[in-house]
This record gives sequence, structure tokens and C-alpha cells, in this order.
Amino acid sequence: NQNPAKFTYSATPDMLLAAINTVLEGVFKLFKGMTKVERRVLKKLFWAYDPVVGIPSVGETWAVTARENLAAKVAASLKPMDDYLETLSPFVELISIDVAEYAIEAEKKFFGKDAMQMAELCSLARSHANQSEEIMASFPTAVSLGLVMVDCKNTRSMLAAKHRAIATKLFQLLEKKTREYA
Repeated sequence: NQNPAKFTYSATPDMLLAAINTVLEGVFKLFKGMTKVERRVLKKLFWAYDPVVGIPSVGETWAVTARENLAAKVAASLKPMDDYLETLSPFVELISIDVAEYAIEAEKKFFGKDAMQMAELCSLARSHANQSEEIMASFPTAVSLGLVMVDCKNTRSMLAAKHRAIATKLFQLLEKKTREYA
């Protein structure tokens, strides 16, 4: 399998850090060339030039150090994002399942040469149906990770739908086999 199933965020920690840095650098650009208040208030005076507010450069040592400190603190604040993805690792196997192949394997397992294990297949199908309901009941719709809030509605729906799809396919297989053996 070239692209193994995995959970990802729509915005990575690096993207969030870049967005924060963009705002910080934008502040320096925003203040650059700002006219002093005296020029705006004392309009009747003759001004040969527009006096501008002296602002620090984005490249000054203290600014670079402050940006690096901020980046380190933001990166530490975003660490729970990686940790949260690890909590979803038990579901990776589920999202990797090809429902059609799963049904074929179930047919081989439960309806082999001399086997006709309808009760076991029905039990497996019910198990998946129950797991779908359990996910909808217990999986959170949102998770707060400090600096970010993760919307889990799509993940929850996708996991529940996968279990439902498997259960439906297994029940269809059970129906087909019941007709064949009847």
C-alpha cells in the first residue's frame, strides 16, 4: 500500500507557527514609516518633512531572540497535537480496512469447505454495528489541546460510518448465504 492510512490535521503545527510569525513580522512592517503624532495634531505648523516614529528593525538581536523564544513556546504549546494523534492510532487499522475485501475474508473464514458459521458471522456484524454506536456516543466532537481546538466531528462520523459499512456488508453476506443454504 503506497499511502498508508493515517490521521492528519488540516493545519499542521508548522503552519500554525508560520501564521503566528507572519503576524509578528507584520507588526514591524505596520509601524514602519508611521508619522509621529505631532505632525497629525499640529496641522497648522509648517513641516518640511513628515517626522516618523523610530521603530526597531525586525533583524535586531533582541527582536530575533524574542521571536525565537516565542517560536519555542508556541512549538511546545503545539506538542499536544502530536500526542493527540497518537491517541487515534488504535483506529488506523479500522480506516485501513477495505470493506469488500473484509467481506471476502469473512466469507472464507465463516463459510469454508465444511464450515457454515452463520451465528459467528452474525455476531461479528452485530459487533461492528455496536461499535459504530459506541463511537458516536463516546467519541468527542471537539478536543481542546491548549493553544488549539480540534474539531473531531468528521473523524467521529467517518469511524462510525466505517463500522456501519462493514456491518452492512456482513449482514448482506449473511443474507446471501442464508438464501444459498436454504
